Amino acid sequence: MTTISTRTATPADLDAIVEIHLRAMPGDPGWDYCLRYRCQFPYQTETFVRGIYEKYFNNVKGRYHVMVAETPITDDGMRKPIAVAVWTTNTTIDDDSPIPDHSLIGDVQRIRLQAEVMDDVQEHCFDKFYGDTRIHLEDLYTHPKYQLRGAGGKLVKWGISQAKAQNKAVTLFASPMGKSLYAKLGFKDLDTTSAQVEGEDEKLSIAVMAYVPETGLVRTATLSDLSDIVSVVLAAMPTDPAWGYRYRYQSQYPHETYKFTMLHYSSLLGSKSDEYHVIIAEVPSIGDEKVMKIVGVCEWRTKETSIEAGIRSRNTAAKRPDTDSARYEAWLSAQERAEERHFGHLNDQRFHLSILGVHPAYQRRGIGENLLQKGLKSAREQDLAVTAFGSPMGKRLYRRMGFRELEMLTVRVDGEEEGIKMAVMDYRHPRMLSN
Repeated sequence: MTTISTRTATPADLDAIVEIHLRAMPGDPGWDYCLRYRCQFPYQTETFVRGIYEKYFNNVKGRYHVMVAETPITDDGMRKPIAVAVWTTNTTIDDDSPIPDHSLIGDVQRIRLQAEVMDDVQEHCFDKFYGDTRIHLEDLYTHPKYQLRGAGGKLVKWGISQAKAQNKAVTLFASPMGKSLYAKLGFKDLDTTSAQVEGEDEKLSIAVMAYVPETGLVRTATLSDLSDIVSVVLAAMPTDPAWGYRYRYQSQYPHETYKFTMLHYSSLLGSKSDEYHVIIAEVPSIGDEKVMKIVGVCEWRTKETSIEAGIRSRNTAAKRPDTDSARYEAWLSAQERAEERHFGHLNDQRFHLSILGVHPAYQRRGIGENLLQKGLKSAREQDLAVTAFGSPMGKRLYRRMGFRELEMLTVRVDGEEEGIKMAVMDYRHPRMLSN
């Protein structure tokens, strides 16, 4: 079986890429609709296509990335490009370079209308739901002789792998021929739009699609996320033994638990201080792929000392009827002593993981790992250690992510049989360990 591989294209591939595009062009209704006179002017069509890819390769600002799929054509391993994909890997950079001349081959009204329709989708769909956390597939073409062999799929999978690594979605406009491939690779329909010049019967239909990794998209939370964050925390935290241990009366006072959780996060999200940082994970809603739903929450203490945090926690706990004050004090005191033993020398040179919760309906999908990875990345960039207290369930995840277990704490109130265990853990990135 012939092996198809992918690689980054170079200007030396330009002739082969133009050939692929020209041969595949009849399979894309968009080209026939906008460049309706291209068959009458083949030289001008080739010049136009060449100019488009020259623009991609110039790529002065780093907006585009051109990939090719290739296959062996000789026994000695010489390879030939058979498919091309163009990706916008940085959607924050505008493309202000001129479009090559297409005055002879294009229908000006149709081209302008198609551009307006796509710009509208970009603004009201892609930008609205994903913002800058996306990459966009501009073009995907496979030479007709090599279609249905997996070349196009490999090029799209490259983009998906980049998106996963960068915590981004993938967006695209699909032709009828490409739509089935994208659906098979996990893309979802967001909308179907169309371009039709007034007074004309001919219409161009455009499928709007997106791929969001199963691990979700992670971003910094804002005050507008407050209600959803509280819902996720209240759904996720009961699976944490430490939560049930200290808030042992929450079933009797659910409204109080809700109220104090709401007050806690409204305080964090409404504050201009950088002592705490809340990040969230979102996935597309079931039944409406355009609406992103918060399913995971991660809370980091970035500057406040453990003493200051303890004072705040005690003051709050004293007012909560859902809290067992003796257990809360035992839990908090055990953490404070452990922090002094293991983390005292770090002062505020660390990130401390306060809460990591994923809605039970979305657990075991890598969402918690994705949230945690965001914090670890920020810590690495600032040369900071990361510390945490892990429940038995959380400890497995933290170990998998590279945390070390420093001590196992047992928390128990004198005279009670019931208690909980917590692992004292830290994460040091390789650069810190080598110093």
